[in-house]
Amino acid sequence: MSIFTLSKGYFFYEITLFFVDNANEVSRKISIFAAVTENNICV
Repeated sequence: MSIFTLSKGYFFYEITLFFVDNANEVSRKISIFAAVTENNICV
């Protein structure tokens, strides 16, 4: 029981890290894209 609970908790921890990493990457790409678009519109 305890081993199963630990492995399940670790599994959710890994998924959370995965989504957090992806969210950071996506927001970084969006901010870069927004900056480039803004520069193109200003010029």
